[in-house]
Amino acid sequence: MLGVMLGLRTAFQRGDSKGIGIWLGALMVYPALMLLLGGFLSYGSAAIIIVCSVLTISTRSYWRVVVGITVFVFLSLSIFVNYYQHRDYIREQVWGGEPLEARLDSVIATVRDFEWLDPTNRMQLIALDKRLNQNYFVGLAAERIQQGQVDYLKGDSVWEGMLSLVPRAFWPDKPVFAGSPQIVSKMTGLHLSPTTSFGVGNVMEFQINFGVPGVVIGFFLLGWLIGTLDLKAAAAESRGDLGKAILFFLPGVALIRPNGSLVELFSGSAAALVGAFVWNHAWKLLAQKKPTIPKLVAGRSVNYRESPPYRNESAT
Repeated sequence: MLGVMLGLRTAFQRGDSKGIGIWLGALMVYPALMLLLGGFLSYGSAAIIIVCSVLTISTRSYWRVVVGITVFVFLSLSIFVNYYQHRDYIREQVWGGEPLEARLDSVIATVRDFEWLDPTNRMQLIALDKRLNQNYFVGLAAERIQQGQVDYLKGDSVWEGMLSLVPRAFWPDKPVFAGSPQIVSKMTGLHLSPTTSFGVGNVMEFQINFGVPGVVIGFFLLGWLIGTLDLKAAAAESRGDLGKAILFFLPGVALIRPNGSLVELFSGSAAALVGAFVWNHAWKLLAQKKPTIPKLVAGRSVNYRESPPYRNESAT
């Protein structure tokens, strides 16, 4: 995502239509693979949303941001309602182990029957309410707590998030799993399949632990953490230190899970940090192997490595 984001930004700044097309194609690789190999659109769309969000606000124009967000939301919701109507057929092909040709045909059928978002279309409204509306889970859990049917978790799921930091290689029987079907089932009273992911979401998990104060404080801390990582990543990238930028960028991206659980936030950001350290080390090795460029300074030749940032020196 970081590479595509920087490539797209540069292409837009230069007005390079060919470069824009190439980088947009690269951006679509992950969503296409997730859809054809896993049958899910959400994971791939998250990458697109993150990249396009950064590009949208980087325009430095209020009206362009408003127009960009409006167009992007309309296109995104249009794609979603069409995907949702064909989702069962796509997953039937993917999860049934059908050949790639059959999976492609199911996706092509979605494109062929494409319809723009229509607020008067009842089927589209049902799709939006069923999949994107988390109010039902949150409200049902809050109502059961108020009626005394269940009690606040009082930090139990926060503790599970801490336990998720322990690698399963060191603790094979660790009783912590992502997907959160158990916690949603417990707090809502619904009988949910243990083999399917039911996202508890940030709002519900903060609320069922500590009530409204948990929602306020939880989002304040989460927002502060994401914002801090974002600023540090941007500062490192502006200095040309991409190795350091990815150290902040990857964990920040992992924390953007509005429909996930604290287990996923904790474990995902920790895994992202480990991966970022690997990329940072690889970037440093790559920078060391770059060829040197002779530069004339004060009448003599000096070698400078092609590693940003460059120092603007003039011969005197």
